[in-house]
Amino acid sequence: MTRLASRPAPNRPRRSTGEATGLAEILARVQRLHPELSRAWFGCLRAEPIDGGVLRIRAENQAQLRHLTERCLEAFNEASQAATGRLITVRFFCEAEESVHQPASLALPDKPLNDWMTFGTLVVGPHNEFAHAAAMAVSQGTTAGYNPLFIYGPEGIGKTHLLQAVAHALGGGSGGSTIYRTAEAWTNEWMACLEADRPQSFRSRYRCAGALILDDFQELAEREQSQEELFHTVNALLDARRPIVLAASVAPKQLVGVADRLTSRFAAGLVAAIDEPDLETKQAILRRHANLQSIELPDGVVRFLADAVGACGHQLVASLERCDLLARLRGCPITAAIAEEAVRDTAPWIPQNADLAMPLSHRQRAGTRTAVQ
Repeated sequence: MTRLASRPAPNRPRRSTGEATGLAEILARVQRLHPELSRAWFGCLRAEPIDGGVLRIRAENQAQLRHLTERCLEAFNEASQAATGRLITVRFFCEAEESVHQPASLALPDKPLNDWMTFGTLVVGPHNEFAHAAAMAVSQGTTAGYNPLFIYGPEGIGKTHLLQAVAHALGGGSGGSTIYRTAEAWTNEWMACLEADRPQSFRSRYRCAGALILDDFQELAEREQSQEELFHTVNALLDARRPIVLAASVAPKQLVGVADRLTSRFAAGLVAAIDEPDLETKQAILRRHANLQSIELPDGVVRFLADAVGACGHQLVASLERCDLLARLRGCPITAAIAEEAVRDTAPWIPQNADLAMPLSHRQRAGTRTAVQ
């Protein structure tokens, strides 16, 4: 029986081989969604372990590298996001000529926005309706009472989607002055400018931005120099009435290792929480992603996945895509048996020896679930 390896949980150590990046799944998605880009030599590509949100994929020669860099970058970025459930930047390289196609720069390129992370694809429910309304107001040019906007909540419940939707609305994906960054990228760029004795180039860029959108803010904890620079950048943007949107895992006052003057500044703006989605919202999320990816998902499977998988949006999408991949490998539609096999590793109440041919309604359900021994 063919089994699909589940993705590593966010807190697990990175694996040491390129296959841990899910390159096979990424290639399958590119070939399915962009057949005009596919080449027979895609099977010869190799990937390094994801490091700092960057997935490096090695081509065998200059011709392959030219095709990948000139035509395939956007498709691979989208496929990597879908395969990993994370924001991933793909970098193609060829061993000997890497420096020719990947020039070093102090000013790191803006993190690519995901084309599908817009307000139009976001599922709004009781868990995020306040944060959504606030983000919409900012995207429409309202800053009074909303600046800075600080969104917080547990991992995988849509913070990044909301931030990228604001970035799209403000023109961040079209070469505009809106800057979307992660806290880690912010720190790396700032330290590179300091080491090169060029801090003013960094300040000129960020303090003159049309809008600053900063994700994973909790990663700035204990980084005093980066916090100092961010404090002055925030002040400059607020004085110019430029929108600032941030996201973190906890509320400003609960951040550890962050200067009080920063947390106070954020708390003085608008703070909006995103909670875990309820069962109906999880079903809506699954249906939305199935529609976006043209996956035919029966209602019974939707209900099963929403009940079996946790509230993390990444896990929901991952379960959907595992169902799709297993069904395509078997050459059959997505069924209850396919769904249960796809989530065995993430739904421990499903017994390993369960009869997958038995209808769902005949098996142990929520009140009488049996944990895997």
